[in-house]
Amino acid sequence: MAGRSAGAVSQPGAHEGQKTYCPVSGVVFQIRRDSPHRDVGGRPVYFCCESCARYFGQHRAKVLATRRLAAL
Repeated sequence: MAGRSAGAVSQPGAHEGQKTYCPVSGVVFQIRRDSPHRDVGGRPVYFCCESCARYFGQHRAKVLATRRLAAL
């Protein structure tokens, strides 16, 4: 994620209707009721698509470290 997008909320902590970054692809997307998510430290982390959510499931430690979410 080279730059910050105006109005994008960091994860975890983002909620339905807000814009956030996908921790796998880095794209900014708006969280919908049906957005894929996984729990990290008891809090939801949202993904832009099911493919990214599956990748996260297979490479969780790497993604958390890359996005500096490992302390959660």
